[in-house]
Parts: sequence; structure tokens; C-alpha cells
Amino acid sequence: MNELSRLFTDSDLLYLVQVLIPQASSPSRMVKVLREDQDILEGMLANPALVEHLMSSEEEIVKISPPLLFAVLLYAVRNDLEKRAFTIERSSHDTVAVFDRDRLATFLEKAEIRYYLVDMLSSFVRVNSITIPVRVRKGVWHKYRISDFDIESLLSYSEMIEPEHRFPALKRIADLCLFLIGVF
Repeated sequence: MNELSRLFTDSDLLYLVQVLIPQASSPSRMVKVLREDQDILEGMLANPALVEHLMSSEEEIVKISPPLLFAVLLYAVRNDLEKRAFTIERSSHDTVAVFDRDRLATFLEKAEIRYYLVDMLSSFVRVNSITIPVRVRKGVWHKYRISDFDIESLLSYSEMIEPEHRFPALKRIADLCLFLIGVF
């Protein structure tokens, strides 16, 4: 299995085959090919016909998983950047042309960056929370609620666990900071 294909369900890959290779004699075999061949999968994700098909009706978007949607959109942005000399930044008062296209295009050329962005954006589709009991003293337990969209609870949680197990919580905190800065 290639690094990119692990982000998608078999249904996602089958959707790609049905949309882009409707004449395929064995769609399930094509799904296996996409799991193994990253270049073919990336070529399909970058195909402008896929974006057109997805945007053709609201029903199409709900047929795929969030990771596939974000991947298709990122590849569309990458393709779009190749045709532009600048990007547009909008605020509540101004619209400004920013000549950063080369930097952005170079950034999105890195496969590991695209995979990270797809994974991170997908993680914000659903907020997860758990409650863990923590022993305060014999016979006394305190329940801590941890939300993966709450920086403070993630910080508290990361302080409760052993240092070698902290990376996922700290990564989530970093992702939240990046996401929230970009949104607000």
C-alpha cells in the first residue's frame, strides 16, 4: 500500500475508477492497482475532470470521504497555481494580489506536505472527545474530559501521560494552532 492510498477507503478508490475510467472491465482490480501505484493515483486525483464531476452536483460530494474531497481540492489548487502569476488575499476591507505563487506551488509539490494537509484537514471534520478516569488517591477518582478540538484539555492530557507517548497529543495541538490561525 502506498502512503497516499492509506488515506482513502476502498469506496473512495472505486469512486475514482467509476468516474474517471467508467469503461474499466474490473473496477475492483483497478482499486488494487491504485493501492499499489501512487503515480496513477496522483494522476487521477489531479485530473480536472474529477473536480468538474464532484462540483457538478451537491450529491457527488457526499459520496466520498473527507480525505478524498480534501485531496481532490488540494490537487485542484496545485493545478490552478500553475496557471496563475499571483494569489488573491481578501480581508474585510481590501483585496490584494500577492505574488507568492512560486512559493505556494513549490510547497504543494512535496507529496508529504499534501498528505499531511489532507490528513490534518480531514481530522477537523469530526470533533472527538473522551473521558478518562484518573486516580487522585485511593478510592477517589476524577474524570477528565479531553476534546481533540480543545488545546487546554490536550495540554492537560499530554502532561498526564509518559513523555514517550506525548507526540500525538502535541501534534494535535500544533495542528489546531495552524488551523485556527488560518481560519481566524
